[in-house]
Amino acid sequence: MAIKENTHKVMDSQQLLPVNSEATLASAFPHKDRSITTRLGYKIEVKDDSGAWLQKIIWTDDNGSATLIKTDMFFTGQADIDQITSAFLHHLLIRYLGGSIQNYAQGVELFTSEIIQGKGIEDALNIAITHIHRDSDLTAIKRLVEWFIAYELPDLTYDFAEEILKLSRGGDQNTYSSLFTLDAELGPFTREENAILKKALIDPYIHLEDRVILALCMTFGLRPIQISLLKQSDFIERADMGISYLNVPRVKQGQPTRRTQFTKRVLNPESATLIKDLISIHQNVYADLNLSDPPLIMRRTESFSRKEEHPYKKTFNNHFFNNNNNYVENFDYSNTYQYIYDLNLDKSDFGHSIDSSQILYRLRCIEDHLPKSPRTGMAFNLTPYRFRYTLGTTAVIEGMTEVEVADLLDHSNVGSVKHYFRYTQEMFEILEEATNKRVEQQHFVAAWTREGDQEANIYGKNIVETRHFTAIGKCQKDSVCMLEPAVACYQCDKFCPSKDVNAHKNALINLEDKVEILKGTSTGSVIHQLDEAVAGCEAAIAYSEGKAVNFINAGGNIKMTATLGESNE
Repeated sequence: MAIKENTHKVMDSQQLLPVNSEATLASAFPHKDRSITTRLGYKIEVKDDSGAWLQKIIWTDDNGSATLIKTDMFFTGQADIDQITSAFLHHLLIRYLGGSIQNYAQGVELFTSEIIQGKGIEDALNIAITHIHRDSDLTAIKRLVEWFIAYELPDLTYDFAEEILKLSRGGDQNTYSSLFTLDAELGPFTREENAILKKALIDPYIHLEDRVILALCMTFGLRPIQISLLKQSDFIERADMGISYLNVPRVKQGQPTRRTQFTKRVLNPESATLIKDLISIHQNVYADLNLSDPPLIMRRTESFSRKEEHPYKKTFNNHFFNNNNNYVENFDYSNTYQYIYDLNLDKSDFGHSIDSSQILYRLRCIEDHLPKSPRTGMAFNLTPYRFRYTLGTTAVIEGMTEVEVADLLDHSNVGSVKHYFRYTQEMFEILEEATNKRVEQQHFVAAWTREGDQEANIYGKNIVETRHFTAIGKCQKDSVCMLEPAVACYQCDKFCPSKDVNAHKNALINLEDKVEILKGTSTGSVIHQLDEAVAGCEAAIAYSEGKAVNFINAGGNIKMTATLGESNE
């Protein structure tokens, strides 16, 4: 309530003055001049009744978020400079979004803090340049210099200003490095990980609203701001056509206001059902708010989460999960600045939208309900942009053009998606190299080199499994092998498997028995030593049945999946 408190202090101080004082005789600063209208249409108070800037300004957004702008970061106490920075601040407040204004404030403060310490104009700019931490700092300083030139600020030469405006900053790590390197924590999800995430969409113990967020991320790769801007009215069901779709608000299109451009995204039946159920529940749970056009994803406040009739009251008790109580205990904070939305009558509903920064928190809540990642062996790391990377890379591999990928990811031009295509070849090389190192792949490179038992074949000695004593293949080694047959063989590059399916299945039963015995007597690290043997045996079974053998093992379960060349085998 910083705005109210600041204004009240000024009003209270004036009420204590004598009636005949000059302050009471002077006319108060007109109320209409104390507020401005932002680019999104919000009328916000920026000055007190004396005409001075409020120390803190609350800049509200259509996604339910509010940004705190500290105005003292723009001022130095020197009238000639403050006149310019005051005009610059006013310009920012009516033309920029809250996050951008905050970034500008941090950059401008690098300069104003030096002026306060007694530095000259050019010295302060020089020091500010040496202390920049991010690109936005340099951008703010360059824009401020442009305003100084326009206002003909003394003590700033044109030559010096020109040198400042020529500066650029580089050397940052590429934002998409996690995409290029297929980073296990931040890069695209694998097929096995996606399969687990799809199961989460039907988990009744995961909050329905969070499952809708997950579905939107997985299906369309939406940005957090797009999810925040969605309204219930954006969901369209066409019974006559048998389809449902979403009108997804476009962002980053250079539009001055939100929700002016939309793209139609056709929903699969499962996602459409989730959204319909969510809308139906919200119309009941949040009926007291009497919203005219409610958000699709609501701000989940504690007062609504604790209602006895709340439909999300599902409990479970599982020691594998971090949360052993009601999942609905995870709630969002109430919007402290809802009164600002209510003052703007056509904006009241936006205050009940989930803050876009909370989308990541909602995905984090889902992580507690997922098993460990089969790729990393650790908890899933769910972020909205990992889903965008997954969608983009999948689209490229499927053969989509740059225009199609740009449309899929809601970009206004193909330049924003070139990084997906630029590194496609590198990604394929990484995948191929990783595939060739798999144990089962090495086996079948050897297996494909022979057909039948030929004379002088390097694979001469039969290997027999110890359950039913059937031959599982042959060995290249001429010397005595001290390793256990039909166990170590499946992870040895000297072994060539046969095409006897039953023999390999017998060996697999034997391996699984060993794993069960070790579970009760040994540590997990010991059991892990059999993983490659099991993987190789499962691959041998698949090979014997004439199926593809790449990427068949996912967390200990056989999952036959098609490969690029399977249809030509």
